[in-house]
Amino acid sequence: MSKRQVKVYPRFERLWHWTQMTLIVVLIVTGFGLNGVHGLIPFGPAVMLHTIAALVLLGVWIFATFWLFTTKKKKKKKKKKKKKKKKLLRLGRVQGRRAPL
Repeated sequence: MSKRQVKVYPRFERLWHWTQMTLIVVLIVTGFGLNGVHGLIPFGPAVMLHTIAALVLLGVWIFATFWLFTTKKKKKKKKKKKKKKKKLLRLGRVQGRRAPL
């Protein structure tokens, strides 16, 4: 029986995508309501909800951009440390030393 590998995305990415999807659906529904395609929401509350959803979406985008730029630097540092560690292990093996594991 073969093992199946499942990719589980980090909590931030899942929250980011679900929040973005929800806000875009709200913007679409309220936008169609404002243009008279349907009458699910009265005009006044639709304008208010549309404006709030747009501002929240902009805020989420700004936060996500900040988050991605600040956390990628940490990932790069970890990669550099791993590369250096691998290089030292290879160098030790070439010189005839055992791996320190």
